Amino acid sequence: MEPQVTIIDKPSILPPFFRFREEYLVVKKYHLATCQIEKVMTTIRDGIFCYLTDSKNFTKHNRTISKEHWGNR
Repeated sequence: MEPQVTIIDKPSILPPFFRFREEYLVVKKYHLATCQIEKVMTTIRDGIFCYLTDSKNFTKHNRTISKEHWGNR
C-alpha cells in the first residue's frame, strides 16, 4: 500500500501568529461569554445568545434556535 501524500499550496497557509478579527458576545445575566471563530458554529451560537439576551423579542419574531440561518441573523 502506497502512502497518502497531501500537496499543500503554500501561499494559502496563514502565517504563524496571524491576528484574526476578535468578536465576543456576553450575557451578563448568565455570567456567560463566548468568542467567535469564523465558520465554527457562529450561526447557532448567535441564535443562542440572541435568545438569552432577549427571549421575548426572539420568539416575538418567530425565531427558533434550531432554524437559525446565517441570512436572517
